[in-house]
Amino acid sequence: MTALEKSTRRKIFYAMAFLFALVAPLAILYSRGYVPDFKRRGFVATGGIFVKTLQSGARVFVDAEFSKETSFISRGALITGLLPRRYAVRVEKEGYQPWSKTVRVSDEEVLEFRSVLLPPATITPRAVFSLPRASPGRVMALGKRRELALESGDPARPVTLAIVNPETGAASARFSGVSRWSWDGDAGALVVGRNAGGRMRWSRAAFSQGGGLTEEPLAFRGLPSGFSADRVVSHPAEAGEFYFSAGGALFLQGRSSVPVPIAEQIHSYAISRDRIYFVSKNGFFAESDLTGGDTKLLGRKGLLLDEQAPARIELGPGGDVAVFDAASGLFLYRPGRTELELIAGGVAGVDFAPSADRMLYWDEHRLWIYWLKDNPVQPFDLAGAKKQIFYSDAPIRQAYLDADGTHAFYATATGIRMAETDDRAGVNSYDLLKAKISSFALDPRRLTLYWLDGAKLFAAELNP
Repeated sequence: MTALEKSTRRKIFYAMAFLFALVAPLAILYSRGYVPDFKRRGFVATGGIFVKTLQSGARVFVDAEFSKETSFISRGALITGLLPRRYAVRVEKEGYQPWSKTVRVSDEEVLEFRSVLLPPATITPRAVFSLPRASPGRVMALGKRRELALESGDPARPVTLAIVNPETGAASARFSGVSRWSWDGDAGALVVGRNAGGRMRWSRAAFSQGGGLTEEPLAFRGLPSGFSADRVVSHPAEAGEFYFSAGGALFLQGRSSVPVPIAEQIHSYAISRDRIYFVSKNGFFAESDLTGGDTKLLGRKGLLLDEQAPARIELGPGGDVAVFDAASGLFLYRPGRTELELIAGGVAGVDFAPSADRMLYWDEHRLWIYWLKDNPVQPFDLAGAKKQIFYSDAPIRQAYLDADGTHAFYATATGIRMAETDDRAGVNSYDLLKAKISSFALDPRRLTLYWLDGAKLFAAELNP
């Protein structure tokens, strides 16, 4: 092979050097996310959009053009190289309702939507259980258990309480003549109170390994035979022990032969895993340890009290405490704070996210999210921030958050809807089903809806 002449080799070298000098900067710019923008006559930094769906195989469109499909394993799709401007993003999957937003992409930024839930386009309810007759009723989930509590009868009088397995459609237990009851999630047991001749008799019903319930009466030691407690709550840590209130005082029925006084002049109370929270009759909110010691006053924020409608105290999974007064004012106590905080007035209910970082509250027409902790992912909400996420023309009866707190499910008299809690570029909301709803419950982990329509209990899975 004849060697190239020196002048030819020199020309090739200079040509390659020139080509390298031309291409290398372009390659470096492109590797760093810069692309040519002919309108600006230069290079601009690009951004991206990341979408993660509950279902795999969803198709992601940007400006009506197909871009990617969410993967089978991660269920995510990353679209890069987008010029800084507004884009219409749409996520679709056959058999599901679509999700869409019009968002602005900035340079060197990836917009993340990590909790896209596409509800089924058609939801087919299935009948789960039938009451003996159509009567006022209420359905409630029992924490992490699969069973539901189904209450039927006039709420102003003793009701019948059935524990229903929605998978088998059978009632594992029925309790008649129930005046008051509560669910002990830690122990997996019900505390049931029945009025017998003007005296409340209390029992505890615990789940067995086979799924049945065994009911045993609660014994009040060291008290007269005619004694009647107003309310009973299981001890969160000691099996067989319980708290009870009577005559405006709170007691612990522990291992001693007589009840131990905890506090006096109690208007309402709640027991957490390590603290007792109570509202006194003079309107003060306070806490103590489980023995009644280390009592701390947590403030008086104008609580309106009514003996006929005691203040309601609800405990969140992260130690947060919601207090409702007689005027439907919502107050919040957050661990480590020294004061009870007024959140809003005219509030109908609250639901804490299992993740303990946010809570949902609602009035007759609006859904709100209140952040209990800083949100470390987009849209980076701060603790203490609250925002309205949806307005309903029809009055809201009940609302819940899913397991991640990313979607709210609410019921009106004529149906159930879902709304996402991420309000960037608007909120996607969906009609899930139309039906007569007298009571509504949600299994947040299994994404299963339960509702009463007359004497029938129905269920529908959103992620079959």
